Amino acid sequence: MAAEAAVWRRVELELNGEASYACPYRDADVTVTFTGPGGQTIERPAFWDGGTVWRVRFAPTAVGTWRWRSACSNADDTGLHGRSGEILCIPCADDHPIYRHGFLRVSDDGRRFVHSDGEPFFWLGDTHWQMPDTERVDACNHPEHGGGPCSHGGQFQHLVADRKARGFTVYQTYPSATAEHWWTQPYTEIRPDRFREVFDVQEVRFHTELTAACGNRLAALLGQLYGPLFRNTSLPDDRESGGAYRKQWAREHLAIVEALEARDEKRFLRHLRRHTHSYMRL
Repeated sequence: MAAEAAVWRRVELELNGEASYACPYRDADVTVTFTGPGGQTIERPAFWDGGTVWRVRFAPTAVGTWRWRSACSNADDTGLHGRSGEILCIPCADDHPIYRHGFLRVSDDGRRFVHSDGEPFFWLGDTHWQMPDTERVDACNHPEHGGGPCSHGGQFQHLVADRKARGFTVYQTYPSATAEHWWTQPYTEIRPDRFREVFDVQEVRFHTELTAACGNRLAALLGQLYGPLFRNTSLPDDRESGGAYRKQWAREHLAIVEALEARDEKRFLRHLRRHTHSYMRL
């Protein structure tokens, strides 16, 4: 039986590996290719979720039947390689702008942000760094409560509600790659349970750009976990690249200056998007 998902809404598929890996996150690359009703294709990376379980998250962009097929760098692992199936995409009844108009993109003239269907989107972002490391979803210490319960449920929900009420449309944050709670072994083996405990319980709509500020491995996993709404544009950080990132950063920002001077707005937008941090779509 085909899985079912509303257009623009996330659907999750589970794969179970049959081979043994010393470090699954490092030793196996798994991707799933989705082919839509009009022949369009979207490729999504799967992520290791502990044990032998791998998951892939995908958001269909058109109503109709989508067919998927998995591929693994270890072609002998038949639990991850060559699996296939279908997803039936139905219209979405949610009234949120993302689900009525689609994900964000740059307009055809390169001058503004719009939804997939061309509906204008006004990007007004507020910054709250390292939210995943420090904020609670089950408690809140805002002084207006006077020690009482928070009507929003927690620090994170309170902040999002406050910023939304003020007219902000984007929430900016990122997790710190140096925080030990993301890792079983620092910078090499990620804790899947930590992502479930933190990100998966925060019921917001993500639209994210990631850079090396998150660390290459952490940024890659975030892209796999939340890719239907995240855009992963990570670069290796200096710990992994021997300082090469700083040099590339300088080259990229010089290109931005040159693009601005030439008033080449499309080129400027591409570079700007590459170097933004993390954005959550409210």
